[in-house]
Amino acid sequence: MLSLTMLAAQASDVIKITEFRRAQINLFDPVSLERVKKVDTGTLELPLNILEVKPSGHYVVEIENERYSIKKRMVRTDRTYELNSSCKNVLAANLDAATRGLGNGECK
Repeated sequence: MLSLTMLAAQASDVIKITEFRRAQINLFDPVSLERVKKVDTGTLELPLNILEVKPSGHYVVEIENERYSIKKRMVRTDRTYELNSSCKNVLAANLDAATRGLGNGECK
């Protein structure tokens, strides 16, 4: 069984965008998810607090007192994951072994 769980975050913890994956990114309207504008990532101050995580694959952030959404795949965050796995498989084998028999004259 393999499970992926996010570490429990305290109420005061906020997930932040810490890095952009491209030199320019599209900013979207957080409600309609329509593209609003394209910006140079060098003009944006990091880290950016993530205000909401959309099921559509967007993070909602506030830039210059306006809310926008950014595609998750365009950024890196400080979100921490913990990976747990457990395996209950048992390997069993018979202790029997056999080899090809050697007949007359095969061994010198």
